[in-house]
Amino acid sequence: MSQVKPLIPVVPAFATTGFITFFWHLWVAFKHLVGFGRSADPAKITVRGNDPSKMMVFGQSCRSIFAVLWFRKIPDGSRVLVSPVHHHSFIRMIRSKPDREVTVLRQDGDSLLEPPGRSGKDFDVVVLTQMLGRDYELDWLLEWRRENPDLLVINDRVQGGLLTQEDTRFSDVSLYSLGQDKIPNTMGGGFAVVHHSEELWDYMVEQMETLPFESAWDRFMFVFNKIPTVLMYNARWFCKIVEFVFTLLGFKRNMAVDFYRKANPGFMHGEYMIRPSPALIESFTALSSPGAFAHWEAMQVTCHEKMAKFWTFVPEELHEKVAITGCKTACSYFFVRVPDTKESRLRMQDEGILTIMNQTYLAADAASAVLVHNMITLPTFLALTDTDLERTADAIVQCWNTVPEEVVTVEMFEARAAEAKKSGAHGTGL
Repeated sequence: MSQVKPLIPVVPAFATTGFITFFWHLWVAFKHLVGFGRSADPAKITVRGNDPSKMMVFGQSCRSIFAVLWFRKIPDGSRVLVSPVHHHSFIRMIRSKPDREVTVLRQDGDSLLEPPGRSGKDFDVVVLTQMLGRDYELDWLLEWRRENPDLLVINDRVQGGLLTQEDTRFSDVSLYSLGQDKIPNTMGGGFAVVHHSEELWDYMVEQMETLPFESAWDRFMFVFNKIPTVLMYNARWFCKIVEFVFTLLGFKRNMAVDFYRKANPGFMHGEYMIRPSPALIESFTALSSPGAFAHWEAMQVTCHEKMAKFWTFVPEELHEKVAITGCKTACSYFFVRVPDTKESRLRMQDEGILTIMNQTYLAADAASAVLVHNMITLPTFLALTDTDLERTADAIVQCWNTVPEEVVTVEMFEARAAEAKKSGAHGTGL
């Protein structure tokens, strides 16, 4: 039996607001709860952004914004082209409309490949999900948009490239999450940026404002209940206390992480088709302060720098195996591939490394399953020292040197997709 090493007290997530801004969001929620918000009449609060340089629409989450587009804007029978991997909630929405003809793109490294023999006139909608802190290469889509000016392109950039570096020619709408461990972050919510059409902007605002409001109580309790989570995510001393308590209760490290994550998700799994409360709308004003986006983009750059440092500790011959689709960047989450999730996570917990299964992305079809196979989330690099990074890399290298690799099959993908659908879980992909 291997010796259990001291824990690196950092979990696979990070409250990117930091403590001071978190408690400001909590104060705003409390202020509205007791009746001292900016407006006593919620109907006067709009989801339309007031930044003159961007056509922004705010929502309770980016999922609610996508749902408005997917279920209300896009007609039944539409021909839809999608990238091979999406957030689990997007996958469920896409699959919930079997009347639509859905075609899945193929991927080669950072490139999404043009479907052979097809053109922009063959589709009505394109749904893209960016991953791993970079935007896909897909120059062919520009020609498609010239061929079909009515082609609606929705771009999920929650885990995409740098905030100010998007090439807006590729899409009509870009989606962003503002959840507790995202970049940017307002402890909940999401927003869209409409790039080319004021008519589409007006439509999205109008539709979002037909949704019922989140109550002041719900907003306050949502943020208030995050206090232990923020402490665990950002304070090493608190993480050590939690480990001690869970150990007394008989939990192994992986069991403790999985239990807490399941009991304390970062967002609402249901009932998200609501309009942001006035308190959340006021929290969104943090994005309008001078230099706000520069601050968040600097954090994205730090993610890239930390990831680059991590790769210096991984032997070159293992880079192709460890990197997800060959990508060596990251954005708020730090994903890698291991040879077998069950055995590798057990070994890593003994090395003092906390991990979780990939709880974010699902493959759109069986052929895409390999892209997220054996994908796990590492402790947030934003809170790791160089020594911690080296320990983490060493543990992964040990796994690849000693654990037999599990090979993905179509049958495995279909079985796990069916299990996730049956259980209603938010999915682990493959």
